[in-house]
Amino acid sequence: MGGGVSGWGGVVGGSPLQKMKQHHMSNRHGTCEYRTYRAWQMMKQRCTNPKTNGYDRYGALGVTYHPAWEAFRVFLADVGLAPTPQHTLDRVESGDYVPGNVRWATHREQQSNLKSNRLITFRGETATHAEWARRCGVTRQALWSRVARRGEQQALILYLEA
Repeated sequence: MGGGVSGWGGVVGGSPLQKMKQHHMSNRHGTCEYRTYRAWQMMKQRCTNPKTNGYDRYGALGVTYHPAWEAFRVFLADVGLAPTPQHTLDRVESGDYVPGNVRWATHREQQSNLKSNRLITFRGETATHAEWARRCGVTRQALWSRVARRGEQQALILYLEA
């Protein structure tokens, strides 16, 4: 099969998972391809299978995926391979898994995209509390403590202009 992905959409000669495993065994890039395949499988399961971990946060809330992504080869053509083992499938905005609303993101990038994040705007730039703490070179707790005593703007000025 070489390095390509053709043939992964059908079931002739075995299930897509069997084909994926066979391809993985003969391909030096198989790890990223297998991770991509698993991410695609889990996306579908979160949206459709009430017995799957996470269904309550996806399918039960009406989150779906692009109908053409029922076929792995179409998903792969639209989204591409996971760039590294540290990247997982992420929705850019709340809503469905559709072209333009998915990306491969690291854990840190995904944590910056949570609804529960506290956003702080300082000098025209908005970032999460955790990102400001990283930029200031302090822990999130240290920044929270200073924000509680002095307010967001004063705390950031003290750290960034020190």
